[in-house]
Amino acid sequence: MPIFDREKWSRFGSGFSGYDCAIGFDRRYAFLMYEITDSPHRDPMPEMRVVVARMERPMENRFYRIQLPHFDFARIAYGESPSTEFTAVDLGGIPMAITRLIAKKRRSTPWRLRVVN
Repeated sequence: MPIFDREKWSRFGSGFSGYDCAIGFDRRYAFLMYEITDSPHRDPMPEMRVVVARMERPMENRFYRIQLPHFDFARIAYGESPSTEFTAVDLGGIPMAITRLIAKKRRSTPWRLRVVN
């Protein structure tokens, strides 16, 4: 089963290059992507985004993205404790977490983004 089709790649990945990926719970993938630029000095820094693919969903509502314009080159990972989340850390040591909270009766609440101090 393909992760992206042409239309979804055009919407979420066009103009960007995949740099890192983490595999999370329920077959979710988080792709760390950087804007493709012609600048050899990376000035200004290319835009960064995280594209999450929820593989349990049909193609039409499988994806969402989070723009991270002030992150320098980062890496992404998945962890389950204390809550399920994808975590990225940039070269300057700034961490960012994309978290899914679990509410009572196992209903999930929306994803939230936080920069950890």
